[in-house]
Amino acid sequence: MKRIFAALLATALLTGCYEKYVKDYDYSGVYIAYQYDLRTFVVGEGMKFQIGSVLAGVLSNDRDRSVYYMLDDELVTGNLAPYNGLDELGQPSEPFTAFEVMSGASTSGNVSQSYVTEAVKSSGIRELTPLPREYFHVSQEEKMTVPRGRHTGTITVRADSAAFLADAQAGSKPYYAFGFRITSADADTILLSKSFEVIAVRYENMLFGNYYHGGTTSVVDATGTVLSSEIYPTTVPSDEGTHGVYTLTTVAPDALTTNFRGTQEGSLRLTLDGANVTVASTDASQPVEDLGSSFNRARLLQNRKIFLHYRYANGDNTYTVVKDTLTFRNRIRDGVNEWQDENPKNYD
Repeated sequence: MKRIFAALLATALLTGCYEKYVKDYDYSGVYIAYQYDLRTFVVGEGMKFQIGSVLAGVLSNDRDRSVYYMLDDELVTGNLAPYNGLDELGQPSEPFTAFEVMSGASTSGNVSQSYVTEAVKSSGIRELTPLPREYFHVSQEEKMTVPRGRHTGTITVRADSAAFLADAQAGSKPYYAFGFRITSADADTILLSKSFEVIAVRYENMLFGNYYHGGTTSVVDATGTVLSSEIYPTTVPSDEGTHGVYTLTTVAPDALTTNFRGTQEGSLRLTLDGANVTVASTDASQPVEDLGSSFNRARLLQNRKIFLHYRYANGDNTYTVVKDTLTFRNRIRDGVNEWQDENPKNYD
């Protein structure tokens, strides 16, 4: 009998939980998922990203809902303690700033992912600077819409490439940030502690990331006669830390550096101009001559290839000539491992 009663009780509890799950809450609310984030403008891919708000408390959204917001530099530099409300004793929290949270100096807020703190700390900055308003545009001023049938509403943030990239402080490490907060919404409540977001920004060249490496290295004499050759086919997969995987790191809007030179440890500077790539040395004492390198201009990540052709003098009247192919493997953008892309519209 006890087992039967226990079974009936468990059934009743599960039924109650299910009913709560499939029914709306007593009130609806709007919030922003992350309060402290880092986003990347990718040069050559539109230099844009989306931000937005979330509707909670309703199982099905039966109408378009307007969410009004404002851009607010005070979120970047000011005290954010009021957004945490009062503690159990009715006392406000200690003052803190977005930079303190994002750099790991304060635990009064939570960053979206650990890469945010790592990037802010490694940048060497001591504060975040508000992103000048003329450096970016939003797709819809002051309002975003949560469409009927959905629970999220977004707007697109697009950098003004000429203004942003001309600023020496803008780079692949965060320096600037912007803040926005919800001011009103078509919902019963706005969650105070999740009513705002501070977003640090940086840029990356579109070719940043990791590439499988293969090709041919030859030693030639002054007449171009081949004295010896080494062939190293592209191997998938290849081990990290070997020349089988090149890492391209952004150093300028149009330039990246490699972590290998041919099959040897070293570094090259690749400058991108449309489909043309110019290879140069990062060490003035070891000059490199580009012989006609290029990028296949593929829009989809998984189709991208870079063809390197260059030479350098060996100091004994011979030259080392390298003809390599870099085949895209993956890149980490804003905490997401991007290894392929099936949506060309991302680059419109």
